[in-house]
Amino acid sequence: DAYKGEANLARESIRAASGQAEEDKRQQLQHLQAAEDAMDQARAHIRRKEFIMSPVEEEDVVHILKRRLFSSINESEGDIVSKAYHSLYNSIQVPEQYKKQNYQELIQNSYPFHPELIKILYERLATLDRFNRTRGALRLLNRVVRQIWKEQEDDAYLIHPFHVDMAVTDIMEDLTKGIGEEKLRNAVEADIWRSGGGATAQDLDDEVKIQWKAPLHKRTCNTIYLYSLATGREGDHGIEANELTTLLALPGRSDFAVRVRDVVLKKVTSDFHYIDRRGTNYLFIREPSPLRVIDKEARDITEDEATDIIREVLDNLFSDKPDWISPKIFPSDPSKLEDEPVIKIALLNPHLHHFLPDSGDIPEAVSRFITHKDTQGKNYRRFKNDTFLLVAEQSRMALLWDTAKKLKAARIIRPNLSKYGIPKDRSTEVEEYLSDHESMIYDHVRSAFCKFIYYDKQAKIKVASLNPNGYSNGKGRAMFAYHLKDVFHRVSEEAFDPILVETDA
Repeated sequence: DAYKGEANLARESIRAASGQAEEDKRQQLQHLQAAEDAMDQARAHIRRKEFIMSPVEEEDVVHILKRRLFSSINESEGDIVSKAYHSLYNSIQVPEQYKKQNYQELIQNSYPFHPELIKILYERLATLDRFNRTRGALRLLNRVVRQIWKEQEDDAYLIHPFHVDMAVTDIMEDLTKGIGEEKLRNAVEADIWRSGGGATAQDLDDEVKIQWKAPLHKRTCNTIYLYSLATGREGDHGIEANELTTLLALPGRSDFAVRVRDVVLKKVTSDFHYIDRRGTNYLFIREPSPLRVIDKEARDITEDEATDIIREVLDNLFSDKPDWISPKIFPSDPSKLEDEPVIKIALLNPHLHHFLPDSGDIPEAVSRFITHKDTQGKNYRRFKNDTFLLVAEQSRMALLWDTAKKLKAARIIRPNLSKYGIPKDRSTEVEEYLSDHESMIYDHVRSAFCKFIYYDKQAKIKVASLNPNGYSNGKGRAMFAYHLKDVFHRVSEEAFDPILVETDA
């Protein structure tokens, strides 16, 4: 009975609590409904009073920037500059929109900014999460204007995209770490500017600064960098070549566009680590292209190192049969070539200028290998009828040197990818490059070493071109034997008729 009594009391308590909860719930719903009614009334009142606010439009942002950055702007100067650019763009090869009259008006309206600088800030950089459209542009341009004022360059008629100078520490920090692109700092320091010197653009501009009177390599890189930070409205990556050259041209210096197109962009394609070309567009990439790294490293390979590569190839080519041919690779002077009654072929070292020049005349330093057995030219060679020279043609040497240096560089980089900033997952590209150049070097050696020098039957020194079919089996002694038998008719594997020997003797 006691248990039943306690159970009844518990049930009564639960019913009472449940009833209270239901009441609380009803009151909460009433409060929520009242709040929604109040919000509806407020919205209706606001709609009667509202004024639609649009974001800052592109044509307005330039005026905001101008007001915030300059106390005054000489509008008449802007008119003069806009006309000068209109004349410039109609005198050189540029995209059509730059030649139109309304683009002149656009320049005058955006003066002292180039319209394309405002466009890239509004369309590209403003899309980055960590770049505030107006505040970020003001901070960046404040630093740009300060740097232009500091440099006092004679050709600063407008503030171009290239004036966003990645050589300025604050600007570089803003456009790398400041927008979450820490990896691109490596690109800047390798290709644009480094405090201790040695960046690619720095070195190239130093070579031509007196002649060009403007750092065109750095300006080109600055422009490409800006256009690489975000895609355009049409998803474009980087900047198209014609637009790039247009933005580097200046009034009175239309030749800048030509130099950039014909010289700078070729260097960009061949010498820069972090700039990639995709179709006609150029852009900075976050990891170095392995092929660019190899090509850059190849510039530091010496001709002695390249010569060792060529010697290695020739040693391999002339390691075949027949044994009655005695090859001598790169004798330094005639005394190093034996004067014995054996058929011998000396492959001369082009690094010592022992090659056949473009004129076709045989240099004395070359002919002495076959006429004399000493360096001074005092002792004639006894066995010159069985002495032959194989020399390189000067016009074909540039490609051979280039291939040998790149092969050497690839061999150096291959086991040390991380040292050269190449990710391991791109090792396949290095392997393919190395394989291609291992094959190419043989082709270029065969192509370059294409001239025989020998005594003919009238005791005259002659030059003969190598018949490409002689190298068809890929080996050197067999090729030389073919020429001795079938081209020069100097040897025979058949026994001679004694009467013929007596007659010739």
